[in-house]
Amino acid sequence: MKTFIFFLLLAFNFSCFSQVTQSVLDEDLALYEIGVGAIYVNMPDYPGSSRNRNIYLPIPSFIYRGEVLRADEDGGVRSRFLFSDDLELNLSIGGSLPSNSEDNPTREGMPDLETLLELGPGLLWHLKRPSKNSPWKFALNIPLRLAASVDFFKAKERGLVFQPMFYAIYDGFLFKNSTWFLSLSTLFASKKYQSYFYDVPEQFVKVERPVYSSSSGYMQSSLSLGMAYRFSKNWSMFSGVLHTRYEESKNINSPLHVRNSNTSFALGILWWFYKSEKRGSLK
Repeated sequence: MKTFIFFLLLAFNFSCFSQVTQSVLDEDLALYEIGVGAIYVNMPDYPGSSRNRNIYLPIPSFIYRGEVLRADEDGGVRSRFLFSDDLELNLSIGGSLPSNSEDNPTREGMPDLETLLELGPGLLWHLKRPSKNSPWKFALNIPLRLAASVDFFKAKERGLVFQPMFYAIYDGFLFKNSTWFLSLSTLFASKKYQSYFYDVPEQFVKVERPVYSSSSGYMQSSLSLGMAYRFSKNWSMFSGVLHTRYEESKNINSPLHVRNSNTSFALGILWWFYKSEKRGSLK
C-alpha cells in the first residue's frame, strides 16, 4: 500500500508538465488520455534537508477533462464543486513522498517520514486563458489542505497546509510544440504539520541534535520552471526544476533544518497510448 501511494504521488507531481503540453496544444481535446513513461527525480529527503536522493521509476500518467472530476494542468487532480469561466471551487489533492531516516545523517535514529496525503478545498482563479492572439495563460491556485501520514492501512492527521500559487504557461516559446510552465508559491503550515518535519523529542536528542519544538507559520517559498515538448502525436518529454528557499521560516532554527534552500529537478518521457473518442474541454 505504501509503495502504491508513493508511486501515485510521483505521477501526480511530475507528469503535470506533459499534461500542460497536451492541454494547451491540442485543439481537439479528448475527455481522457492515458499514458505511461519513465522518470528520473533528484529531490531533498524533506524541506531543509542536507541530503538529496535520486529516484528512477516508471510512472502512469492520465488526463481527465470532465465537468466535475479533473486531472489537468489547472491544479492537478481535483473535484470541482462550483465553477465558471474564471473561477472554480474544488476539492484538491496534494502530498509529499516518504523518506528513510537511516539514509539521512541528520535524522539518523529517528522515525522514518511516511507518505503525506493532503486533501482540502481550493479556489482556482483563471486570470487569463490562451487565445489565438496570445499564447499566455495565467492562474492563481489557493488550496487549504488537511495532511495525513499514511503507512499501509494506518493514517495519522498531521495538520493544515495553506499554499497559494501563481503560475504562467506559455506555448511555443523557442520550439514549436513546446510549452513552458512557471510558478511561484508560498507555504504556511500549522504547528502539527511543521512538527512532523522539525520536532526533536527528548528520546532522540544527541549532542548535535538538541530537543526542539516547532511553531506554526511561514515555512517556505518556491519557484519552479518546467518545459514539455511533444515530438510526435503520442510521445512527449518533460523536464523541470524547483528551487525552494526557507529564509524567515518559523523553524529554521530546528537542528533538522540544515539548509536555507533546496533544489529539485526531474526529467521524464511519456507515451500516450490511448485517447478517448468522447470530447472534453479546457473549461
